[in-house]
Amino acid sequence: MFVRGVTPPWLRPGIGLRPGGERPDIENYLPALYGALYESVAAHSRLGLNVIVDVGHHDAHSRPLRTLPDAARRLAGLPAWLVGVHCPIDEIMARRDAGQPGREAEYVTSAGDGSVPDAVRRW
Repeated sequence: MFVRGVTPPWLRPGIGLRPGGERPDIENYLPALYGALYESVAAHSRLGLNVIVDVGHHDAHSRPLRTLPDAARRLAGLPAWLVGVHCPIDEIMARRDAGQPGREAEYVTSAGDGSVPDAVRRW
């Protein structure tokens, strides 16, 4: 939602940028984009609203951006948890290959030979 609804088209995929330093032209904007997202989460929390955010973090850009430590700093003192979920690659591919209604075009699936695409392996 954040990428499609908030991020200007010229900065997309924004916080959805995959590992590997593939778009160094927009990387300088990522700390601000993540910062805006987590400031919004913090504002909602301060107003007594519960928020769940499902977002991927990595630091495999052309240089480390340290967005996760910044997110933790922005949420400090609030009733918030940062939870890391690690899933076996075979389960990730089974879920991607099964598809999600209405979002089929958003996910890279298994290659024709059953191998895991590089974009998925990097995440």
